[in-house]
Amino acid sequence: MFGSLGFPEIVMIGIVALLVFGPKKLPEVAKNLGKFIREMKLTVEEAKEKIQEEFDEVTSNIDIKEIKDNYREIKKEFKVEKKKEP
Repeated sequence: MFGSLGFPEIVMIGIVALLVFGPKKLPEVAKNLGKFIREMKLTVEEAKEKIQEEFDEVTSNIDIKEIKDNYREIKKEFKVEKKKEP
């Protein structure tokens, strides 16, 4: 459910939070924590999208035909030099 946290751990965290913040402040703290988690998720999603856009832009500028031509040329040169060896 929450990564490696099981039900007993979540109950223990709830009890500690109740003792630390008290029953009156706990709903407000939980609400603020929920907002924080939501904002973090949105920020991470935006960062992922930006990284993907940048990656797509970089990869779209790569000329596959040119790379293949260079590969073939290097391969030919390697074969010629290999034949020259005694």
